[in-house]
This record gives sequence, structure tokens and C-alpha cells, in this order.
Amino acid sequence: MPVNYKGYIAKPVLPLFLVLLLSISLTSQKIYAQSVIYKTDGTTIKAYHLTKTGHTRSYKLSDDPNTPFLNIRRSEMDSVRYEDGSMERFFSNIMLPESETPPVKMRKNLIGINLWPVFYGDFEILYERRIGKHLGFKNNFLFRLSNSNLYGNYYETVDYTINSGLNYYFLESDLFRLGVGAAYNFGQYEYMEYLYTEVYEPYNNYYYNDYTTSSEKVTSGTVVLNGSVCAKIHDRLYITFELDVPLYNKPPADVVFKTEFAINF
Repeated sequence: MPVNYKGYIAKPVLPLFLVLLLSISLTSQKIYAQSVIYKTDGTTIKAYHLTKTGHTRSYKLSDDPNTPFLNIRRSEMDSVRYEDGSMERFFSNIMLPESETPPVKMRKNLIGINLWPVFYGDFEILYERRIGKHLGFKNNFLFRLSNSNLYGNYYETVDYTINSGLNYYFLESDLFRLGVGAAYNFGQYEYMEYLYTEVYEPYNNYYYNDYTTSSEKVTSGTVVLNGSVCAKIHDRLYITFELDVPLYNKPPADVVFKTEFAINF
């Protein structure tokens, strides 16, 4: 969904959006940074600040810094799932409880569509490939299915766009991820040109400026900065909310909000 403000300088928007993402990330770290201890008697303990070495392990039952540490012997533990999803087993012949099986991790590929262009007669497909621990290479391809509209918004004036860039996900969990990125957005769009002429008014004996308009199709590109929140809906289905802010005030220079649905494989 485009946010189209003429003469609007887009640069101040992104820092405010990044501050919002950072505040969410600090809260989320407290919610998800915990380990699960599977004891040999079949019970489990959700632990914070669990140590990973020694015959006796220390942990807390709360993320409160004032909470005292507790101790548990390694012989009492069947296995541990740490907060990053990694597993450590102490007795290989004992199965983990079915109710506490580790969640399915996000795979490397996402393919899907942006919801908002559909309402304006466009179709936008996306593909993202994970290329590192926290990096993703993302591409969006938008095609207009009908004639462009000179007086419309971003999705109505554009004939096609190719948006390609890198995203860095600074916070990830089993349920969601937060990221920022940069991309180059290139496309063709309907552009209005103003032709000014000086007109003499003999009755009042003065000159004034008049103009005529004409339209043409122009190809252009701009650098776009973005912030995004991606959440798991069900199994391999994800939804992403993304805000794109152009770095330069040259067409296409609209702030665009995206809602993307994608399948993970």
C-alpha cells in the first residue's frame, strides 16, 4: 500500500521505524531467550542463563537479574535444548518428550506475493534466498496488468518494477524475525511533464506564466531502505510487514508499505 505525499522528504521516516523495531527486539529477547532442560525423571525445566559446561549446571527460573541461581547435576539431565535451538544429549537411548519436540526451523527460501498491488490491478511476486546466518537476498517483481494511470498512486502509475537487495535480520526466533535492508528499485512509470510559457495580457499590460502538460513513460531507479517484521502463521506459511523508504526524492519516490504472504521451503 503506497503512502504517497508530494514533496515529502522520506529520510526522517526510516530512523523512527528502526527505533520501533529496536524496542520490539529488546522486549522479544526477554521473551524467547530461554533453554529447556529435560530431566531423566520425565519432567522439564524452562531455564534462563543456563551454563553449558561442568558436571553441575547453574540456571535461573526467571529472567529477573535479582533471581538466585539454582544448580542441577548433569546426571539428572537427559538432554537440553538451548535458546538458540541447539540440542545436547547426555543419555542417547532416552527419547525426548513428544510435547517438547524442538520447533521446525525456517528454511532458506521464501516465495510469495505482496497483497496491496492486487487491489490496484498489479501483480507483485517475491523471492528471497537465505545466503548467510542473518542475511537474505530478496527480489520483488511487479507487473501492471492494465494500463497505467497518470493521476494515480504508486501502484497505478508504475508499469513494472524490479526491486533487488540485501536484508539483515538482527533478531530471529522460531516465530518471527526483525530486519533492515537496502535495495535498488528500478522500473518504468507514467510521468507528467510541465511545459511553462510566458503569456502577455494586453488588457492589463502584464505578463504571466501559463503551462501545459504532457505524459510519457520514463524508466528510472532509486535506492530504497527498508525495515521489516516477518511472522510465522502456520507451518511453512509466513507474513511480512515491510516499510520501504526511498533514499532520494526522484521518481519513483513514494514511501510504500507492503504486506507479503510467502511459503517457506
